[in-house]
Amino acid sequence: MLPPTHAMHSTPSSAPSHQLPNNSSALPTPTSTAVRILVEPSNIAPHLDRTTIGHHDTGYPLTNAVTPPSLRPYRIFSTRAANEVDKDYTASKRRPSLSSNSASSSSNATLKKRARLETFPLDRSEAYIDKYAMPSPSYPVNPDVYDSAVPEEEEDNDIELDQGITETLRRLPNMVHAYDTLPPDMKSYVLFQLLKRSSTNTLQFVNSVIVPALKRDFLASLPLELALHVISYLDAQSLCRAACVSHKWRSIIDSDMATWKHLLDKDRIEYKDPWQDQYVEEDDDNEQDDTDATTSTSTESILAQSDMDMAEDEEFAEPHVQWRQAWYGADLSNSPINYNAGSSSSMDIDGDSFKKGKLKVPNHPYKDIYRRHYTLRQNWQSGRAKRISFEGHPGHVVTCLQFDDEKIISGADDCLINIYDTATGQRYHSLQGHEGGVWALQYHRNTLVSGSTDRTVRVWDIRQGVCTHVFLGHTSTVRCLQIIMPTLVKGKMEPSVPLIVTGSRDSTLRVWRLPNLDRDETFHGVGVNPWYMHTLTGHNHSVRALAAHGNRLVSGSYDRAVCVWDVEEGLLLHRMEGHSQKVYAVVIDPERQRCMSGSMDSTVRIWDMEHGHCLKVLEGHSILVGLLGLTPNYLVSAAADASLRVWSPDNGGCQHVLSGHRGAITCFQHNDEKVISGSEGGLKMWDIKTGRHIRDLITGVSGVWRVAFDRRRCVAAVHRYIHILTIYTLCVEQDE
Repeated sequence: MLPPTHAMHSTPSSAPSHQLPNNSSALPTPTSTAVRILVEPSNIAPHLDRTTIGHHDTGYPLTNAVTPPSLRPYRIFSTRAANEVDKDYTASKRRPSLSSNSASSSSNATLKKRARLETFPLDRSEAYIDKYAMPSPSYPVNPDVYDSAVPEEEEDNDIELDQGITETLRRLPNMVHAYDTLPPDMKSYVLFQLLKRSSTNTLQFVNSVIVPALKRDFLASLPLELALHVISYLDAQSLCRAACVSHKWRSIIDSDMATWKHLLDKDRIEYKDPWQDQYVEEDDDNEQDDTDATTSTSTESILAQSDMDMAEDEEFAEPHVQWRQAWYGADLSNSPINYNAGSSSSMDIDGDSFKKGKLKVPNHPYKDIYRRHYTLRQNWQSGRAKRISFEGHPGHVVTCLQFDDEKIISGADDCLINIYDTATGQRYHSLQGHEGGVWALQYHRNTLVSGSTDRTVRVWDIRQGVCTHVFLGHTSTVRCLQIIMPTLVKGKMEPSVPLIVTGSRDSTLRVWRLPNLDRDETFHGVGVNPWYMHTLTGHNHSVRALAAHGNRLVSGSYDRAVCVWDVEEGLLLHRMEGHSQKVYAVVIDPERQRCMSGSMDSTVRIWDMEHGHCLKVLEGHSILVGLLGLTPNYLVSAAADASLRVWSPDNGGCQHVLSGHRGAITCFQHNDEKVISGSEGGLKMWDIKTGRHIRDLITGVSGVWRVAFDRRRCVAAVHRYIHILTIYTLCVEQDE
């Protein structure tokens, strides 16, 4: 049967090729030398080129559909007398062909006719369609193509058609023309009847042609500005799924700088904009603590840190292929991305990169920044981490802990300060000098300051592992201390130089200048101390907690009072009373000009630092509130009632109660995503936004003394050991 690949039109040899017969009985005479089966739509001029007819001009969705190579165009080429056929068969070698009698009402019935079914030649430039074009009534016809002679070498394709098929082929143009004239609903009915009478193979073919033709890539067909506006409503997970649809979608999504930057701001991810010139490396005196740094200060440092993280992760596990495809693209390239080399201001959506199957990298770093933070967050929740445990201070309580990417420093009641390598846990310094337990320490860069029960304050060179300065003056245990670095406050740096503030059980606070280890001489407590500034007096009992920002210092004491000081001038600004029992913790909120305190009376109080009065009393705990933590969006309190509470620093409302520990909370830390808390039995992680318990990080231990975490590590001092959880920056398969 003739495949339905061509629109056809039948004309007698004597009639002009562009005219249609008046009726289906207009058949060629026995003396005709050829029968051409063509269809030319009556409403389209034959001189039109295919390129002038588009989908919107004709209303035919399949106008531009491509004909599969298995369905080449066919045509009836010639009809000959029986004696000529016999003569040709005698003269040449050809395969047997079927023949049948055919008769015409206007000719001799004894004559046999033979029809030649020929494939359209693919090398004729004057053909009205290309070699794989799907014919349709929309295409114009150039009938002159079929008047040329047929080469002898093509004669082997001849087959003989019986009279029934020949008559059907002659009626086909009228059938197609009649279909064109039907109303849409009737066309649907006729087509339905044809489909009912079609085989499975035919239905599969029709489906393979229709389904792709009805698909429409709405995003790629929109102007780039509108496409970017559409994807701006998607979250990160939806963007990654959409980027897997096609190369065009991936380039549109990856090139949208505004959307990725908006996601960073929406998820409160801290970063420094690499496009702004002012984000250069800050001066040493203005740099934040290492544990608070979450991003690099330039594009190059972002990429360098990413490369180091990936290299470290590859020591533990292979990257997950599907995840890397979602973030990086199908090529899975591991090469560093250079955002500045050859980047253009807009993405070439229709460039050659799609034809070659290559993907262009984003011309901005915001997706890479978001990817790393998002992956870290997911790995925190899934527990994908490398774990290291090593012996810390055997038989002693770890009282203080701080770490960064290079080192972990811990102090204990064994009079020692140990320094460990963060990557391996190997101890490379044990600082000796204190004659009592170390109850407070803090370091900035290479300078470490510690306070002890021996009533001394010591300054250490971390790299050398030696004590460079010994400050005397306190008459009892140094219970708390803080290094205050100059901070920009209301247009000026406060304080003017780095300071050390120490609080003691002797009810006083002392202020010292922080020694510069590169310039200052060593000092071991003999003679006049050139770094001593002044003593702050105002409490009448042990000073238990400190918090400072700029020149503002807040202290909490066992005398149930909270004091606000000008640390550089040494002045007491406010003494705020209201707690009925000892104050154990204080935090400072410089943005709102407030401070908070936790007490043994089971309450948390919010104070106005400017006017010195209590704003709110937060109730809910049933016993001692010994720990407080504050970020711009969350205030967290931990108590001896085995619970933590999340409060709003704006209005003091309780948002969540975190319950699940078996004993008093001994330590915790939080940020705007999670809370990690320790108690008897283990270490737990909570979702600070929902209050949901995410997972247990450590279980089966008798006590957790201290915990600290940064963007990808958590360090916990547990009984005899120190545990390090290094969170992967790649999405890797978790070991069984």
